[in-house]
Amino acid sequence: MSRPDSAPRLRFRESFALIAACLYAPFSWLLVIDYGWSPYRWGWLKMWPVLPGFLPGAIWLHGNDELEFFAWGATTLSLLLGLSWLGTRGTVGLTAALLVALAVSIPSAYIAYALFRA
Repeated sequence: MSRPDSAPRLRFRESFALIAACLYAPFSWLLVIDYGWSPYRWGWLKMWPVLPGFLPGAIWLHGNDELEFFAWGATTLSLLLGLSWLGTRGTVGLTAALLVALAVSIPSAYIAYALFRA
């Protein structure tokens, strides 16, 4: 008897690619924004790998730049690995993982854009 969630499971790398797309795509404003290619913008582009963890890290550790930046990276890595694992659990797991990834990255991208413009 087949399970209700009988769709074939994704491999980890496929799930990882989908989760990474959902986590990083909202920050693509860094590439298309109408703003000069100044060192300020390049600094933000260099932070892109850890930006999905921006909001949780900024809320918990605001004030200590090194610790805050580390928290961004740790949060981003945790999101990537944890949600990718969840995405391999089947269709329901993948859907939940993608929704969580978007629920984290979209507000973070909006706040990061506001801070970029401030």
